[in-house]
Amino acid sequence: MGKESLRYPFAPIDNGAFLFVTDQGCLYTVEISNRHNKFINDELLRNGGNVFEMSFYRKYFDMDHTIYDASIEATIMHIFCVNVLPKGDTCIFFFVCDTTDGNGKKRARKFNM
Repeated sequence: MGKESLRYPFAPIDNGAFLFVTDQGCLYTVEISNRHNKFINDELLRNGGNVFEMSFYRKYFDMDHTIYDASIEATIMHIFCVNVLPKGDTCIFFFVCDTTDGNGKKRARKFNM
């Protein structure tokens, strides 16, 4: 099975956001937004406007949401790669990890590339 078959189909919704639904009935929204204004006082960190934040949200339609699904990771990373990497090698991107669900360490390992 090729890597493309591991991804869920996704669709753009608005303002740089994308939506996909998993086999387990979980709705994901992935947002990629330009955030150069977070570094408004430092021209170097503003990086000519090439600063992006990625965030994602999930909503469960079923209470059984503890099943590991590699396709979620593959889909989120694909959305990120096709939308930020073409903007050049000098882009700054960041992900703010919400640790309230106890999975912060797992996410940090994934996104510390």
